[in-house]
Amino acid sequence: VALRKALGSGQGKIILEMIIDSLVYTSIALFMAIVLYETAIPYFRNFWDGWTGQNFFSDLTNLLFIAGILVFINLVAGLYPAVYISRFQPIQVLKNNLAIITQYSSKTERGIVRKALVVIQFSISLAVFIGIGIISKQIRYMQNSDLGYKKENVVVFSADDAIFSRWNDFKQQLLSNTAIKQVTASKRAPTDRLLDDPGFEINVHGNLVKHEFTMPHNRVECDFFRTYGIGIIAGRDFDKNIQTDETEAAILNETAVRLLNLENANEAIGLRINIDGTYKTIIGVCRDFHYESLHHKISAMVTYITKFELNTVAIRLAPGKITEQIKFIGSVWDESHNDVPFEYMFLEQRVERQYQHEQRMLK
Repeated sequence: VALRKALGSGQGKIILEMIIDSLVYTSIALFMAIVLYETAIPYFRNFWDGWTGQNFFSDLTNLLFIAGILVFINLVAGLYPAVYISRFQPIQVLKNNLAIITQYSSKTERGIVRKALVVIQFSISLAVFIGIGIISKQIRYMQNSDLGYKKENVVVFSADDAIFSRWNDFKQQLLSNTAIKQVTASKRAPTDRLLDDPGFEINVHGNLVKHEFTMPHNRVECDFFRTYGIGIIAGRDFDKNIQTDETEAAILNETAVRLLNLENANEAIGLRINIDGTYKTIIGVCRDFHYESLHHKISAMVTYITKFELNTVAIRLAPGKITEQIKFIGSVWDESHNDVPFEYMFLEQRVERQYQHEQRMLK
């Protein structure tokens, strides 16, 4: 700059040249950023479900936005240095008079700024490493936590009226294979959200408790708890040989017992609960289990048998020869759905899917 001034260049010309230099560098950086962005789109699509990326050149608004960013960065990065440096006097600079060069920024000030930047960089790096460690521990906790049910060797798939209209025959066909241990159905399955909460009324020691807390309804077939390996800690499970269980029985979980202020699970046995205008007798209390993911706390829940609204089938398989058992289930499925392929997931896969976001963050 000093040489340019000595050769006759004016301050305005020097400012213009430096802004043009800044514009060139900024444009190159923008081009490289767009290339990297387009290259990284497939990886971001794997990281965020449903994210398709933004086409920068799809409409005029995007182009104007990019142009505005380019001008703004160029002014911020180039204008101040250009004006500041162009004010130097050539003679003083050529004499290496550092006092003139640094009159607006002392060594002390530069040292403080440099140290602050170093501290900020290390702080950000440390925060990232701590975050990775926390997420890693959370994932290990989620993978190893006791969910309250046995997720191994359980096949889950959606079903329609073609299955449920002949449910008993379908179930008996499956159970004719000795490698299939249990079969059940429900409206959704563990790992889904519990969204049904139409309310309840229950008389506890003369006090009417009417929807004072959230208690979703779990609509199932009689072998739900046995198939998922969920323990009954008081009372009994549903029994297909007791006809009244289909219409008059209900089972609470431990959280519901606690929120009803009962001293123990046995106190709940025999209480009457009003569900959708129908009174049912509480015949048992099941162990708390994580119907939803570990992101949600366990809520109170009432489970009862229904023949309507069922849409999900779960089958517990014996360990070993899983492929042969899946083929057998598919053959039974084909008897009702010749033109619809048999699609299923293992319960373990559904559990893992709940924590995909955390898994991706570790990558």
